[in-house]
Amino acid sequence: MNVRERFNAIMDYEAFDRQPLWYFGQWHETRDRWWQEGVPKGQPFWSHFGMDQDWEQYMWGGLGLRTRIDPFEHKVLEDNDEFLLERCEDGVVRKSSKKGECIPEVVDVFLKDRASWSEFKQRFEDRIQGVDIYPADWEARKAKFHKNRDFVLSFMGGSLYGWPRGWMTVEGISMMQYDDPALLEEIIEYVANHFMRTFERAIKELDIDFVYIFEDCCFNTGPLMSPAKLRELWLPHYKKLISFYRRHGVKHILLDSDGKVDDLVPIWMEAGVDILFPIEVGTWKGDVNKYRAQYGKDLRMLGGVDKLVINQGEQAIREELMRVEKLAKSGGYIPIPDHRIPPDVSIQQMQNYCTIFKDIFY
Repeated sequence: MNVRERFNAIMDYEAFDRQPLWYFGQWHETRDRWWQEGVPKGQPFWSHFGMDQDWEQYMWGGLGLRTRIDPFEHKVLEDNDEFLLERCEDGVVRKSSKKGECIPEVVDVFLKDRASWSEFKQRFEDRIQGVDIYPADWEARKAKFHKNRDFVLSFMGGSLYGWPRGWMTVEGISMMQYDDPALLEEIIEYVANHFMRTFERAIKELDIDFVYIFEDCCFNTGPLMSPAKLRELWLPHYKKLISFYRRHGVKHILLDSDGKVDDLVPIWMEAGVDILFPIEVGTWKGDVNKYRAQYGKDLRMLGGVDKLVINQGEQAIREELMRVEKLAKSGGYIPIPDHRIPPDVSIQQMQNYCTIFKDIFY
C-alpha cells in the first residue's frame, strides 16, 4: 500500500498493512539544531528520518493558493537586538522577542467593536479584490494532485475561532462572546462564507483526502469558550462550512485544537468533524483510548503520543507507543507525536523514536 491508500484504509476501518510514520513538524530551534547535527538543508526532515511523505506538505501554501488574506499592509514599527515590534497584516501590533521562539506579546489590536469591524471588513474585501487567490499555473499544479497520486492531500479549509481570535486576541474574543455576541456571530459567519466562496473552485477540482480546520481554542484546563457558547455562536456555521465540503466530495474533516478539548468534542462531532488532532498528552491528559471508549468509531484521531518522551530513551518511548498499540491496530487512529518536536530532541533521539515506531507498528 502507498501512504494515501494506507491513510484512507485506516480512516475507513478497512484492512491496512501498517501505520504511517508521521510527525507534526518541529520548532524553528529544533530545525536549526538538526541542521547543525548534520541533516542537509535541502532534505526534508521526514525523508531524512525514513518517515512517510509529510501529510502537511501541501497544506500550508503548497498548492499555490493564497489561503490567508488579511486587511492591512505589514509595517515594522521598531527593530533592535532585543525585539521586533510590527503591525501585522491582521491589524495586530505584536512584539516578538529575538531571544528564542515564543508567543509574541500583543500590544494593540484594530478589531475591537462594531465600528472597527465595519472598516476591518471593508479593508478585507478590498484586499481580496487586489490579490490572485489562484496561481497563474493552477492548471499545471492540479496535474500533480490527480486521483491516482500516492500521497495524502490535506487542505487548510477553515478557522472560525482561530482567525477571529488572531484579529482580536483571546481577551477580545472572550469578552465579545458576552458583550456583543451578535457581532461575534456576524464575524464568524463572514469568515465561514469567505472560505466557501474562496475555495469552492479548488474543492471541486481537487480530490482532497481531508480538510483541516485550525482552531486552537482550548487551554491546559479547558476551552476558551463554554460549550453553550460554542453551540450558540459557532455550531451553525461549522455545520454550514462542513456541509459545503461534504457536498463537494470531501470524506474527512479534521479539527486541530491544542489543549484540553474534552468539553467541546461532542459538539464538533455534531457539526460533522470526524478526526480529532493533536490530542495532547502532557498536562492536558488527552487520552485516545478514553475517546474511543467514549465516542466509538465515529471519532477518528491523529496524534495522542506524548512528544516529551522522545528524548527519554528507548524504554519510555516503547511504553508510550505500546500504550496506544491496540487502538492503532484497530483502525481509525494514527499515532503521531502530539505537537511540534521541541529543541531538546536530537537527531539521534528522533531517529530512535522512528526505529521503535517501526518495530511496533510495521
